[in-house]
Amino acid sequence: MKLTAKQKERLKRPRPFLFLIVIAIFGLPWALLFATGVKARHQRAQMDEQAASFLGQLPTYPRNQSAAQFEVLTASLGFAPNDSTGLDLRFDGEAGQAYENIRTPLSTFLRMQAAKTAGPLDPIPPELTQYLETYGDRLQIIQTHLLTQPVPLWDMTYERMVNPHYPFPGFFNVRNVQELLLLSALEAHQKQQTDEMTAALEASWQLNQALLQRPDLTAQVSVSAVAEYQSGLLRHLNDVPTPWIARLNQQTEQQSVIKAHEFEAWLLYKIQQHSLRAAVYRAEPTAPIGDKLQSTMLYWFSPAYVMQLKAIDTAKSTHHALEQLTKLDVCTTPQQTAQQQLSQEDTADWNQTSTSAPEVFARRWKMTGDRALHLELTQKVLQAKQYRQEQGSWPTELPELASTTCTGANWTYIYHPDDDSISISLDKPPMPTIYSLGLDPGHPIPFEYASNQSAAR
Repeated sequence: MKLTAKQKERLKRPRPFLFLIVIAIFGLPWALLFATGVKARHQRAQMDEQAASFLGQLPTYPRNQSAAQFEVLTASLGFAPNDSTGLDLRFDGEAGQAYENIRTPLSTFLRMQAAKTAGPLDPIPPELTQYLETYGDRLQIIQTHLLTQPVPLWDMTYERMVNPHYPFPGFFNVRNVQELLLLSALEAHQKQQTDEMTAALEASWQLNQALLQRPDLTAQVSVSAVAEYQSGLLRHLNDVPTPWIARLNQQTEQQSVIKAHEFEAWLLYKIQQHSLRAAVYRAEPTAPIGDKLQSTMLYWFSPAYVMQLKAIDTAKSTHHALEQLTKLDVCTTPQQTAQQQLSQEDTADWNQTSTSAPEVFARRWKMTGDRALHLELTQKVLQAKQYRQEQGSWPTELPELASTTCTGANWTYIYHPDDDSISISLDKPPMPTIYSLGLDPGHPIPFEYASNQSAAR
């Protein structure tokens, strides 16, 4: 078919509409990248301000000499250090194996004793006694260090923590020493050596203070677990120093762990931003023209902004989920309800990143809430024991029996004159903790106490 001159003329005319379509097809991705960058930079500025506000309230410090010496001393028991930088450590492999042989029996024994609702405590198993006979001198040196030197402090520097390769301390040597100190306190109690028992308990408290002031989750979970052991054992010991009553009252187990989760969420956000920052940097004015052109293009059109928006959205969702947890009452809210509520805290439809494992968050919230009640129970028991020690008899009633952990719940205190005993229990016990993920519930946390078996319910 031969075109006429008029048709040829029409073909030569510009077609603005077609031209715009072509421009749109090729320019749309760039426009989206530009818009994404503008949105990411705006939201990042807001998030960075919130992160700075939260992190700015937390302490920062390097490892002190006391912590360095603690690493050296615990190496004599075969325990791996949290930070061996600049230290000359000599590990005792035989001592390490000896501890591995008693690790499980020791943890089981302490948990069994802490879970008792009435005395007396069980005798220490022979294998644990044998360990103390063999390595008690080394443990005593560590105990003396904790009692006479400043509280050990391990590095808390956020500039280092945002490095994805930063070796976070696991505090396994701290947890091992804690269990051994509590075992030593029980042995001293068994032998009616009050001063030795008091010293071991004090060293355990000081070591927990070293981790209590840290914001990271590993430290706070360790503090919570050790506090459960301390609290459960204290109820069945005699001549417990008076300061322990105030100490237990000051503990805020549940909020500390939730705040640690918040810290971890902010830290993860900062780590992600740190790793993405290199992709959207702006070259210095003195840089070669090629570098400046490349950095300018990346600054305005980098795909990394998509990842930044995902990190921001994930952080927002996680913080909102944690905020919801702080509003729940551990006595009246079933763990399943908390888990279901957390599972609804989803990220945006375009962000498939998981904010958290609702099952893990809900279980940890429930366990730490139970432990807070556990501390309250021990505080009431120690109040009654202190009165008996000072007055020669059990009190007929105790003041301030309202629970500070569970709204509307109260501790019930009963004096039994027939056998000169007491019993304490919570009138609204919390729902049972649901253990999952293959975890062994072991011995459940009790919410009642009797001074002897006859007073037990």
